[in-house]
Amino acid sequence: MNNLVDVIVSLAVAAIPIIGAYALNYIKSNKNVTTLLAVLEPLAKADALAQAQADLKTAQAKVTELSK
Repeated sequence: MNNLVDVIVSLAVAAIPIIGAYALNYIKSNKNVTTLLAVLEPLAKADALAQAQADLKTAQAKVTELSK
C-alpha cells in the first residue's frame, strides 16, 4: 500500500510544474486575466497597508488602556 501511495505522490509532484506552466501560459495569453492581475496588485498592497495600520491602532489602544 505504501508503494502505491509513493507512486501517487510522485506523480502529483511531477505534475505540479506542468500544471504551473500551463496556467502561466494561459494567464500570459489572456488579456482579461492579465489586466485583472495588474489592477488587483495595487489594491492588494493598499489593503495590506490598511490592515497593518488598523492593527497598529488596535495595539496602541490596548497599550493605552493597559497603562491607565
